[in-house]
Amino acid sequence: CLMIIHGGGWTLHTSAIMEGMARYITNRGYAVFNINYRVLPDVKLEQIVDDAMGALIWIKEHARKYGGDPSRIAVTGDSAGGHLTAMMLTRAGNAAFRPSYRGNGRTDLSVTCAISSYGVFDFISLPSWGASIVRGALGESYEQNPDRYKLFSPGLNVRPGLPPQLIIVGDRDPLKGQNLDYVKALQAAGNPVELWINEGEGHAFLNYFWKPAGTRAYDRILEFLDRNLKKS
Repeated sequence: CLMIIHGGGWTLHTSAIMEGMARYITNRGYAVFNINYRVLPDVKLEQIVDDAMGALIWIKEHARKYGGDPSRIAVTGDSAGGHLTAMMLTRAGNAAFRPSYRGNGRTDLSVTCAISSYGVFDFISLPSWGASIVRGALGESYEQNPDRYKLFSPGLNVRPGLPPQLIIVGDRDPLKGQNLDYVKALQAAGNPVELWINEGEGHAFLNYFWKPAGTRAYDRILEFLDRNLKKS
């Protein structure tokens, strides 16, 4: 199974923007769950994380109904979805978050592997152009609440024992540095991680299902999934 979390700065879009990618991967033998979540400013960022966590719990409960194996689940997201993917890996069990779906009462958020594409991994060290975006997402400045900035920064909460991850970013993406730093943090903690740079590309290329920029990224994701999810 693959769970997809769309991007959009935590404020825009629905799962429809990832429909091309979802169909591409479904057609290659995976049960794909292309999810929605509530967005800012209708809810706080905590509740968006809650929705992503709740979706994973729902998928584990219902995967077999759609021909999926709940013991072999990957999660992926791009941009804001990449951030949410990393949040689920690094913040599972944190008291600040309560999955918005709990179903049978279980809160198992473990996954077999994950792919985060051009995400935000450190709200504190974003370039100056991103400061206003983050301040809008969190509702306050770093000086007002530094602990909350750290809470939502997956790169500052890396720990050993995380599942294998693939990090994807374009070599022209302004978030490239953040992605490289996240890879280094994962490596320093002894976690298995792969980095793939989409040469010549900027941000949001996973949306481009009609262009090689998108499909070559899908193929790289599938190669990673085939190695980590498929049984020998």
